[in-house]
Amino acid sequence: MHRAIRSLALTALVLVASSGLAAAKDFVINPQAGLTASHRTNDPDDLSTRARVGYTFGGNLRLGGKAYVAPGVYLQRTNIQLTQKDTLTAGNIQDVVGVTSVHVPLLLGLNMSSNANGPGLGLRLFGGPSLTVVSKVASNDFGITKDDFKSSSVGVQGGAGLDLSVLTFDVSYETSLGKVLKNSDAKQQTVRATVGIKI
Repeated sequence: MHRAIRSLALTALVLVASSGLAAAKDFVINPQAGLTASHRTNDPDDLSTRARVGYTFGGNLRLGGKAYVAPGVYLQRTNIQLTQKDTLTAGNIQDVVGVTSVHVPLLLGLNMSSNANGPGLGLRLFGGPSLTVVSKVASNDFGITKDDFKSSSVGVQGGAGLDLSVLTFDVSYETSLGKVLKNSDAKQQTVRATVGIKI
């Protein structure tokens, strides 16, 4: 099921990018890098989570002018601090679980600028679906590994961006639509802040 969703999403990205490049008068290549902060909900009662700073880098292809579509690919690292109450010792077990993944958003946007892809100041609003494919989980005191995660998860993302000449600044919020762990109902939320350039 997840392989089918992943294949469908990647195929859609390729088709959109190809047709957009052929048909659109305006397009921008937008490499970006920035920070992530993630949190989980629906964890067991004895487990609490706290966001820790991670990173993201990659980019998107912005196709269109006022209204645009932006397929993208990013490598990201999300860090979540887990704290579990140890009832045997009356102490806590605490560690950071770092997850490296490939993040593939397909965003639809609206550019408020009069010169959408040119120099100057512009405000953008955007949102759309995303696919996250887990590639690695760092060693941790909880013994959580890549096998404990679903291989991929689908989310929905929304945010706003600012274009200042060739520089771009984006802030977004994403929530998973389903659980991210195989044996837990936990869902994940991620905030991203990126800076990029328009090419």
